[in-house]
Amino acid sequence: DIDSATAAVYALAQIPGDGAQALLAGLIDTGDARIRAQALANLRPTDDATAAKVVALLAGGDPNLVASAVAALARTGDARYVPQILDVAQRGPAHARYAAVAALGELGGPDGVRALGELLTSSDRAVVATAAQALVNFAGADARELLIDAALADSATSSQVISALQQLRSPDVQVALLELAQHGSP
Repeated sequence: DIDSATAAVYALAQIPGDGAQALLAGLIDTGDARIRAQALANLRPTDDATAAKVVALLAGGDPNLVASAVAALARTGDARYVPQILDVAQRGPAHARYAAVAALGELGGPDGVRALGELLTSSDRAVVATAAQALVNFAGADARELLIDAALADSATSSQVISALQQLRSPDVQVALLELAQHGSP
């Protein structure tokens, strides 16, 4: 039954070492999408061949598989996958878009921060709010600058950015918030 199978996949994922990860990688080729998604949800691709299999799943369209695939790519820590994850965040099904934004937040680094900044202009309020929160979590100067620029832009989603921005307590944020309070968006 599927409950036992998914429990077994999860248990396999708890075993440390490359051997268990290789077995999980093999499960992403199984016929049952639920097993594939559970394997992906726990996979840490450590080689290019496995990562390539995960990237190929992004085109499949199943929102659960795509969501698990972007999370697996983020766990590689490899910025080479930012374009594919960003593409899902911009064009994927809703569930997969939100997972992709979270994956970019997990991946981090300069490329991840830039990609999250691009998402601040999305028309999807949930994507904007999730990207803004991920940038707040980075709390670096680059992330802060992207948030301030997006808050000051004339956009229907500026309020999501402002909600996230208020968590940062730096002078440049205070100046931007004062500017918005006095004059609104340009």
